[in-house]
Amino acid sequence: MLNLRLSVGRLVPAILLVLFLAFSPFGLTQDFTLQATTPNPRAVEPGGAISAIATVTVGNTATSSGASVTLSCLQSSGPTPSPTCEVSPSPITAPGNATATIAAPLGTPAGLFTYNVTGTDASGSLTVNLNVNVLDVSPEYTIAVTKAVNPTTVAAGNGTTAELTVTPINGYTGKITLSCSNISPAAEPPPTCSFSPQPLQIISATPQSSTMTISTTSTTGPTTTASAGQLRPILRPRWVFVLCLAAPGLGFVALGVGSAPRRRWMSFLALTCVLAAALFFPACGSSKSNSNNPVTTGTTPKNTYTLTIAASDANGVAASNGTLNVSITVN
Repeated sequence: MLNLRLSVGRLVPAILLVLFLAFSPFGLTQDFTLQATTPNPRAVEPGGAISAIATVTVGNTATSSGASVTLSCLQSSGPTPSPTCEVSPSPITAPGNATATIAAPLGTPAGLFTYNVTGTDASGSLTVNLNVNVLDVSPEYTIAVTKAVNPTTVAAGNGTTAELTVTPINGYTGKITLSCSNISPAAEPPPTCSFSPQPLQIISATPQSSTMTISTTSTTGPTTTASAGQLRPILRPRWVFVLCLAAPGLGFVALGVGSAPRRRWMSFLALTCVLAAALFFPACGSSKSNSNNPVTTGTTPKNTYTLTIAASDANGVAASNGTLNVSITVN
């Protein structure tokens, strides 16, 4: 009987101690709260400039305040390699807010990723979950003018340069050919453009640059141009034109001079001149060109020109940001 009383005497204090620790401010329950917002945006692209952001809030409990909580963020599910997750600041004193940043570097596979954000102090740990989707995107590239056209104004016959940069996205690789797809307004002869190096070889995530050279034309004399499928007009000196008209007249004058045999010989000569004039008269054409064959100076006209720059690879894939425009003035 004494042993039973001794056992009960020892058990009761143990039970009271457990109850005290469970319900007192000094118990084993956490002395802070932990919450997190839904990441924004919920989906990100590999290598994209946008990261998913969530706000992590550390609060006080009804029985405690001012807890110093260390925060961490670890992946709990999803493929590998995974996006990165960082929480800042850490540690943080309750009450307070921290920011969880989830970013997907190049090469991150598409899928749903779950992260555990855990807060820890002397009283224990609490965990909240964050879910982020990584999108399945195609490799692509962009083009940009990284050094503007300089100089912007040139005299006909001179040129200018600019620098273009191609930036690969999502692991893009390939050979990219640059071109001037349009020059406005139309002119004859127009400005021309060339690129060096051409094509650009993209073999890594490193952007590649090419120098664009814009050239204009200047010549010292007029040139004659003809429309496609037409012959250029034949220009003759005025004295050739006079001979063509005078030859038949001289032949007829000779008919009235000399004896009968001489006149017969002159008649033959006059007839020959008439036939020759008939044959060669079309060759004595006008010294003026027609409207379908304008005369140009061979010099790029004075104007401000806009050149449209396009890019394409061997598979016909164009830059994801479209085309670019640069301008020069010819004075």
